[in-house]
Amino acid sequence: MPEVELYDLTSAAWKRLPHLEAGSRFAVAEPARYVDPGTGTVLIRLVNENSDGIGFSLDLSITGDVK
Repeated sequence: MPEVELYDLTSAAWKRLPHLEAGSRFAVAEPARYVDPGTGTVLIRLVNENSDGIGFSLDLSITGDVK
């Protein structure tokens, strides 16, 4: 599985999530740091540091209000 990073708008830096295994879920602490309040955009970067080809899918769910 690739490493998953979210762009933290507050610190203007990519933050790597703990390594995820296939089928796992992760809840992001302080999600408002990663969601653009004007557009609802979340920047996600997938990093594959080894040369092996991989296949995967990504499901993203955002709930709540960003204020």
